[in-house]
Amino acid sequence: MFKKLAQQIKAINENSSYLPVSKPFNAQKYDANKSFLDRLSKHALEEYEKKMTIKKFTKLTLSDPEDFSHNDIVDKLFRSGNAVDIASNSNIKSLSANPKILKDLGL
Repeated sequence: MFKKLAQQIKAINENSSYLPVSKPFNAQKYDANKSFLDRLSKHALEEYEKKMTIKKFTKLTLSDPEDFSHNDIVDKLFRSGNAVDIASNSNIKSLSANPKILKDLGL
């Protein structure tokens, strides 16, 4: 899919690069093609990211169930202060008054 997209972009660039004068009608067509390819490229990138996220999640879920290294990572984050304990009363109160979270929850 990426190869086909690259070939289309290359063809469009070659068609527009050797013309010494501008053609207003072709410019509109070029803009429409460019817009279409930009949307297609963005969609392809989003699909690729989604695929990689699923692949990473699958790898994590199918990993060794006896491996508890994740607990060490979480402990290290709490000790360094980079993680926040959301179970504390003060954090629960601040989260319950957060308008963005309330909007996301539909409240």
